[in-house]
Amino acid sequence: MSQHGTVVALHDITYLKELDEVKSQFVETVSHDLKSPAAAIYGLTRRLHERLLDSLDEKGRRYCEQILKASLHVGALIEKINAYIEAQEAPLSIERIDLRETLQIIRDEFSQRLNVRQINWVEPETVPVIKADKLSLIRAFRNLVDNGLKYGGEELSEIRIGYQESEAFHTLSVSDNGAGIKGDDYERLFAPFRRNDLVHEVGGAGLGLAIVSEIAERHSGRVWAEPGEDRGITFLISISKDL
Repeated sequence: MSQHGTVVALHDITYLKELDEVKSQFVETVSHDLKSPAAAIYGLTRRLHERLLDSLDEKGRRYCEQILKASLHVGALIEKINAYIEAQEAPLSIERIDLRETLQIIRDEFSQRLNVRQINWVEPETVPVIKADKLSLIRAFRNLVDNGLKYGGEELSEIRIGYQESEAFHTLSVSDNGAGIKGDDYERLFAPFRRNDLVHEVGGAGLGLAIVSEIAERHSGRVWAEPGEDRGITFLISISKDL
């Protein structure tokens, strides 16, 4: 590459880096500025609903309930945006992590939803101790399991955790035998605000898998998805051994 080409390439890299910083600052500012109004709308509407319940007709009560639901959705979206920003920017604390203990935390967190729907939880008999950021790893598992429960559909009966390793990476997987996804564009699943085709039936912000992607990248790995053998989907996240 010529000297001129090198200068242009460096300029492009600098521009893209500055653009990412501006986008991050914008999202963070918008998220912060929306949090208080959303909380205020919810609080005032709930007070109105409680104090004037007897004087409101059916339509008025329904409107209040819709406002409460919408303000809760905005609040949840703000929390997801904050989690996405944190996944990008929060300092990592790399430590030795017992994967068995991490999986126990996740299993306990989802135990009620698993039991109610009679979904079988399967994990490897043996898992190693690895080096990673513990909070990030828990967040990645949480989002992947939650994704399976949200979009697996009525046919979902099993969530399976897997582990394999290569010379350079630990690879963790979360598989389900649910509905899977339509089409074969698996890469687009990890774009921010990308939603499953069942979005009209399932609530969410469309940031869960994007957060997992950020976590993988910051651990010098990657995340990807593969279709199940018969049905369902498998999400895999690799973590570098050299952290």
